[in-house]
Amino acid sequence: MNAEQICTLLGTVERVVRIIQRGQVYEFLYTADTTGKDAAGSLQTSLVSLYKAAIELLAGSDTVFSKGTARQILHAIVCPKQAEGIVADLFKAEQTLAFDVQACEGMRGDRAGNRMDSRVDDLKMILCQLDPLLTRMDTGVANLLQKLKAADHDRLLDFISPVAFRDVLDTVKRKRTPGTGDWLLADESFQEWERIPSSSTLLFLEGNSGTGKTYLTSKVIDHVDKQLKTSQHHEGFAYFYCQKGPSFMDPCVVLRSFVRQLSCVANDLENIQTEVVQQCALAKRNGASGLSYETCIDLILKSINLYPKTTIILDAFDESDSSTDNLVEILIQIMDTSKKPVKIFVSSRTGREVKKLIENKSTIIINVKNYVDIEKLLDAEVYSKDWFKDLPEHHQSETSRTFASRSQGNPLVSLQVNRLKRHAARGSIMDILKSLPTDLTESYDLSYKEIKERGGTDLALAERALKWVSCTYQALEVNTLLEAVRLAPQGMDFEGVTRQKLLMLCEDFLTIDEQRQVWELSHISVGEYFDSKHWGVQAADLLVAQASLTLLIDTYATVDIRTPLEAAGYTDSEFDSDDDSEFTSYGNSELDSNDHSELNYDVDPDHNSSEPDEQEDPLTQRVYDIITMLTLPLQMYSNHHWPMHVRRYEEGIRPGSEVDAELSHLLKRFLGSPGDSSLQYRRWLDHIHISGQWPRTPSLRTNSIQNLEPTTNALFSMCQFGFYHLLVDWWTEDSFNDAAKTCTDNGYTALALAVMGGAQPIWERLTQRVDVNSPWTMLHMAAAGARVDELVGGKYGNALVAGTVEAPLEFVQWLVEEAHASSNLLPERSDYGSPLAAAALKGRLDVVRYLVQAGTEVNAVLRAGEYGSALSAAADTDNVEGVRYLIEQGAEPNLLLPGDYGSALAYAAHDGRVGNMEELIHAGANVNLRLRVGCIGSALAAAAQNFNGGEATEYLIRNGADVNQELEAGEYGSALIASICNPFLPSTAIVLLEAKAIPTAVLKTGSYASALAAAAFWGHVDLLKHMVGLGTPNAALETLRQSRPPPSTDIPEYFGLALICHQGFQPARSRFKLWFRT
Repeated sequence: MNAEQICTLLGTVERVVRIIQRGQVYEFLYTADTTGKDAAGSLQTSLVSLYKAAIELLAGSDTVFSKGTARQILHAIVCPKQAEGIVADLFKAEQTLAFDVQACEGMRGDRAGNRMDSRVDDLKMILCQLDPLLTRMDTGVANLLQKLKAADHDRLLDFISPVAFRDVLDTVKRKRTPGTGDWLLADESFQEWERIPSSSTLLFLEGNSGTGKTYLTSKVIDHVDKQLKTSQHHEGFAYFYCQKGPSFMDPCVVLRSFVRQLSCVANDLENIQTEVVQQCALAKRNGASGLSYETCIDLILKSINLYPKTTIILDAFDESDSSTDNLVEILIQIMDTSKKPVKIFVSSRTGREVKKLIENKSTIIINVKNYVDIEKLLDAEVYSKDWFKDLPEHHQSETSRTFASRSQGNPLVSLQVNRLKRHAARGSIMDILKSLPTDLTESYDLSYKEIKERGGTDLALAERALKWVSCTYQALEVNTLLEAVRLAPQGMDFEGVTRQKLLMLCEDFLTIDEQRQVWELSHISVGEYFDSKHWGVQAADLLVAQASLTLLIDTYATVDIRTPLEAAGYTDSEFDSDDDSEFTSYGNSELDSNDHSELNYDVDPDHNSSEPDEQEDPLTQRVYDIITMLTLPLQMYSNHHWPMHVRRYEEGIRPGSEVDAELSHLLKRFLGSPGDSSLQYRRWLDHIHISGQWPRTPSLRTNSIQNLEPTTNALFSMCQFGFYHLLVDWWTEDSFNDAAKTCTDNGYTALALAVMGGAQPIWERLTQRVDVNSPWTMLHMAAAGARVDELVGGKYGNALVAGTVEAPLEFVQWLVEEAHASSNLLPERSDYGSPLAAAALKGRLDVVRYLVQAGTEVNAVLRAGEYGSALSAAADTDNVEGVRYLIEQGAEPNLLLPGDYGSALAYAAHDGRVGNMEELIHAGANVNLRLRVGCIGSALAAAAQNFNGGEATEYLIRNGADVNQELEAGEYGSALIASICNPFLPSTAIVLLEAKAIPTAVLKTGSYASALAAAAFWGHVDLLKHMVGLGTPNAALETLRQSRPPPSTDIPEYFGLALICHQGFQPARSRFKLWFRT
């Protein structure tokens, strides 16, 4: 019996042993006494059938394995869904048993008593450990992880997602009454969701607003986290709370947080996936402020497929912004396409939209039953208190009856309890009980009425505080809000504002998180109440925008950070906060003696903000005073977020309505004019650039700052942030004509910024003055003194490409139909190459369809970018439908292309996108097409080079790929060499060798003359020995004698010196020489 047959036999024996062990547990757990005769009898029948199938497989193993089918049998055991014959019979018997087990568990839960609980838990733990589909993470997974230096590790994670997702959980846990939520963990549906770890299932917890879903979600998170800490398996785990507030409602923010959490194994945060590191480095090199929506989904899927099981928990889905991307829809798509099991838990208010999304899916629905939790809350906050125990007995009884009849959720109960405490001492307890509100709206009405009755400054102070807290992008520290509510266009007012006074005025609406020392709405429904009944988000943004601009105008009228620094001898180059480190500009360091951590600012570590010594000269003290002033929390928040509040106010303006005259005046005063900015605007931008402090909310990342410079041109901010309605008289004048002909230091025109900003009225104005088909209207810019050498670069190439990447479909339609942008104009410089390729790469199928229907050539060979054609760009995504559509519209799958890989099939193969490969091969793609350009040479070589390319490599071989084809282009010469040239040896090399790839073949092309030479150079000792063993030592030596000098200069550039030293490339070559001599 050979090694292959022995391996298959061991796999079969292990499978049979597991089946027998599980069967023994089932027989003890589910008996006629615990489940009933019918259920137990059906289980026994299924067990007998399973035992029979297992014994037949084992008994016939000698005959079956000897027929050369050992590998197929082993593959079927590992991947039973693809099985045939006797293995398929075994798999079907297991499925039948699984259904009977579910039925027995349901019966047992109804019949079993408490005396069995501990033994049942032990048995269930045994079943989990025996699950044949829940395998532990192997050494191959460990090779996909890498350990970074502590500082680089933290910077990288913050670049992926700066959101402190743990803070919300800690806050909710502190507020959660002990013992609440236990009913959910004991619920039969929840246990069913957990029970079978090898299947993907979505659990949907629904309930009305105020029923305690967030507290229940925190209970589930604690439960899963506790299990993972004691688990022997390496699993993925991620969770997120969608909160009312801009930074927590964006679906991309949620997805980035999931990427961050899943990039590390649960309970092992030191090691991070190598591919995540590479994608972040690529995003930063491309000038992005974070990972794109498409990249996030791709990395989440790859993480899920890496772990044996993944759990994802999402609270308050209904609070996320579903206008562009629906989070539940995304999660269901991930669940449907993942190759490994993923358990998804989603809580949301009851709604048809969610139910429509989850129908016909593997979904379990639980309705909130919080009456037990309410009783525990009342016991902790009322019934156990001395003031309640001192009441007469009939008052206690009446209080209990009132709460029982009027309590519809935890927030309402809390409000009722607070009202009872406040008024019990001032009046009859019976009168208070009769007036207790019966729902949240009635309770809020009553509380707000009490505030309005106070009138005057108390009312204005309370409303300002509520508006600030409800609309800011980051939670404000206690003292920061006390300063913020005093800001007004007329100057500071409301002397003597204290936290006690604000808490007293807004007791039912605002609270302080005592651990983080920040203000919060007492419940999410508070924001909804004021939005719907009193003022909307626009009114809150109006207040914050006015206050922020007022502060900036006053501050920068007297403070200029450059003046003392220039006097001290600093140069412009020293002002620059950039650094060669991959993630330095996203680092985290102490700002100064004040703790502003809640504001979530990243600070360049090179900036020193320590307090000066007493003997320092006056100039140093002046610098310190300026920095201290500019790093006050309210100043920092206003610096970075005023554009976002102004923009959101603009978005709420309806056609024909008037804008706020005060805000319009403040904005004009701060900006100056489109082509000649104000002193305050220039100083503000200088400070943002020099300070090295960047917000972690999506406002002014470093790449955006470069888009706004030079500081003399305020038009760039007007376009980037979409300021139109407040400045409408400027846009109707000719004052911006000259400014529109210049470009930013990054090479972007005002039109390009307007496209990226998505401001259609500004597009319409600008296109009346510039040619939308020109890359950057270079002649006009050159005449204005612009730096033409920078203009010819750029990320997009023209306005339409930018629109297909950044803007809604309506903007793309407007550009083509109204502004006459050409969809067939191919830019000479562009990251994307064409509008159609950009839309295909971003997975925007609606835009792809529109462009094709508008007459775009689907087979255009691109002059710029990475891909060469729109079909290649689509093939490099997970959008199979996009690939299929382009093929249906005439896209040629065998088109030889410029670019990194040379064909659409090679692009699909390189990323292991088997679904796209199937579509292309079905449409006639030649699996052995020799590529003329690029770095890879063939589709098989592209698949083989990928660390996770085993499935794609096998698929191409099954479809006729020649494993010994000598390649004409690229640096490898053959697919086998492509699989070897990697410091982390992919499994694809073994796949190719098993398919009869010849390691001793001497090749004329590529950097290595043979696979043996490549393995020797890259230090793969075991592989080299294996390949030599496939032939004779003499043949191997003869092959190596014909080797060419290896390309040693390539490695330091691509992998870095540290990795080379770790792998030991040079010592490896010495060992091989010695080994062959002996």
